[in-house]
Amino acid sequence: MRLDEICEIKGGKRIPRGMKLTDNVTSHIYIRVTDMKDCSVDMSGLKYITDEIYDFIRNYTISANDLYITIAGSIGRVGEIPKELHNANLTENAAKLTNIICDKKFLMYALLSDIAQSHFTSRFHQVAQPKLSIETASCTLIPLPPLNEQARIVNEIDHLFATIKDIDKSTFELSSAISQVKSKILELAINGKLVPQDPADEPAVDLLKRVNPNAVVPADTSHYNGQNLPNGWIQCKFSDLFNVRSARRVHKADWRSEGIPFYRAREIGKLSDLGTVDNDLYIDNLLYSEFAKSGVPQSGDIMITAVGTLGKTYIVRKGDKFYYKDGSVLCIENRNGIDPRYIEMFISSSHFKEQYIWESQGTTVATLTMDRINSYSFVLPPLNEQKRIVSKVDELFAVIDQIQQSLE
Repeated sequence: MRLDEICEIKGGKRIPRGMKLTDNVTSHIYIRVTDMKDCSVDMSGLKYITDEIYDFIRNYTISANDLYITIAGSIGRVGEIPKELHNANLTENAAKLTNIICDKKFLMYALLSDIAQSHFTSRFHQVAQPKLSIETASCTLIPLPPLNEQARIVNEIDHLFATIKDIDKSTFELSSAISQVKSKILELAINGKLVPQDPADEPAVDLLKRVNPNAVVPADTSHYNGQNLPNGWIQCKFSDLFNVRSARRVHKADWRSEGIPFYRAREIGKLSDLGTVDNDLYIDNLLYSEFAKSGVPQSGDIMITAVGTLGKTYIVRKGDKFYYKDGSVLCIENRNGIDPRYIEMFISSSHFKEQYIWESQGTTVATLTMDRINSYSFVLPPLNEQKRIVSKVDELFAVIDQIQQSLE
């Protein structure tokens, strides 16, 4: 049957020109397309109209017995009207399906099917703001089974959707739990509680002095952030161990579609999360050679995102050849033999995050700068213990990832 044989389709109404919606609660709710979500209406950001506006559009309301269908902007959303919104006013960018002769929820699911949605998208006007006409919606074909079967179909769909929702919730909870477990493992590692200390290891203070003879050794090397450090560990600053540098600026005029990869924070973030990236920006070999005179990323260096999502890291591998955007990415030069994976783990831990989160409070855009990172505290274990920590964390993370994959 055609949709207009199953129900009446009536459009909503825009508010009169020169008048505005209000956040002030009145007797008249105005439902917009932006409120229409998840087959219902999101009531968290509702707008209202005054009595004056209501007098102009009083006839364009929608009841709890109707369905809505969006006809402009986001086309083809269909949903029910909560009882609390019975007789609310309806936007001109949606229509109501009223006087429905079949199971209302069956009709909603039928209109959300691929067949109906394909009909909508193939017929709406291809203009700046696509619009589904009432005429096009009216001729949508709906396969209509007996009423009892409609009810059975609705019950089965509701059951399946509830199951999917439970699965999604469980997946989210599992992902959250796994993230918390990994975070806890990192905290144990950075606090020296994941692997035992070996008294035979060279103390970290000797490593620091060898790496940087000019480093000022703190008077108290036994505490960090109010906690006791393990024997042989030391608290120092990033500037005592590493040279943190930014890049020379690459102007847009020098961007190319091939050549040496040019990474911004988004590309470093993808490398951090996925280990790979589809890059679309490059610089030519001549410019890269010019930049190489003053320094380009080398094997063992740590790239770190400095704007947006802060603290995403990528360890430069042997053979990597790329350049990076000034300001949005920084390079932590690691030329002194500190285990790069331990540095990466420290940056991923709350010890590092708490320092820049505290500094970013009250700022509009969170950023990391060379001066900031250089001033941050770094917890340094003996070199051999760094390697034991990295090995143990990798071992535990591999087990967790295997468990997660088996449940997907």
